[in-house]
Amino acid sequence: MPTVLTDYTSYAEVRAALGTNVDEVDDATLGLDVYLLGLEADLANAGVLAVVGSDLVADYATAAAKPTPTALETALVSAVKLFAPYSVAMILASGLPVFSPKSITGEKIGFIRQTDSYKEAVAQCMTLFSRRLAALQVAYGNYKNKVLNLVPRTYFAVGQPSTDPVTG
Repeated sequence: MPTVLTDYTSYAEVRAALGTNVDEVDDATLGLDVYLLGLEADLANAGVLAVVGSDLVADYATAAAKPTPTALETALVSAVKLFAPYSVAMILASGLPVFSPKSITGEKIGFIRQTDSYKEAVAQCMTLFSRRLAALQVAYGNYKNKVLNLVPRTYFAVGQPSTDPVTG
């Protein structure tokens, strides 16, 4: 099982998703457990929505550890890696104005906080989060169908009655 955020994505990719740099969001901040736990919660929710009773985090760890993954395993790993930066960025976005200064003067004597400068970046990030979530759910659904060889149940079928219902 992945134990650090960098098992899913790099810190630089999270910063790129929001358009920030290492001065605004440092590695120590991104290394906090809240971001890993938030990402894994998002992955768990995505897995349940795609395939009821599934464990996307465990399936990702299994697929990522294989030396020669199948095409479906590669697609799942890629989908998780594309989803992860946007998931973490959405968690990070709520506090971004607090720890990214607009300007610092005189060795932090003067400090002005951001107000709305990240609004467009957060909106774009939210759009990409939704797209990546949908793609992840499709990739995971395909992966689970292949791994489990699921056969959809037929509840209704067209049939012919043995007698004519009008004439008897």
